[in-house]
Amino acid sequence: VNGQDMQGVSHHEAVSTMRQAGSCIKIKVLRQRLEPTENQATQEPEHSKTGRLIGEHHCSIANRIEAVVCNGKGL
Repeated sequence: VNGQDMQGVSHHEAVSTMRQAGSCIKIKVLRQRLEPTENQATQEPEHSKTGRLIGEHHCSIANRIEAVVCNGKGL
């Protein structure tokens, strides 16, 4: 928010910072995405009830979105 790193702050701290940022704020959103590990090249076992694949994943920051908002309107 306006150049201030908000990673690792509590929800309360993030909301407080955004409320104090004024009517025009710049926000960069980083979203974590699970990426499969290298050893997932072979078929993975399925969960017996859901049919979903079971395997190891690593988290990484893959997607970034930047936006500037003034009085609720994007620029």
